[in-house]
Amino acid sequence: EYRCNRVVTGLNGLDNALGGGMRTGTLIEFVGRAGCGKTQICMQLAASTAAVRGGNAVYLDTEGAFRPRRLAQIARARGWITNETQSE
Repeated sequence: EYRCNRVVTGLNGLDNALGGGMRTGTLIEFVGRAGCGKTQICMQLAASTAAVRGGNAVYLDTEGAFRPRRLAQIARARGWITNETQSE
């Protein structure tokens, strides 16, 4: 039996449209113009997923835009990590 868990995006309208957030265990692709927030939402989801699942998330970056420090900033802003628990 597969149980669907959801991870909130932090965007209430999007979470509501998706029935409570993004489904875990799925591959999600975001498309759109440059600068519309695709990388930001992916970083947010990776941080949120890692926080909910005990530190595990997969982030596939096909453009070389992944910035570990930005991911740590997002997680720190949400209270999911502190400077003491962050490892670089």
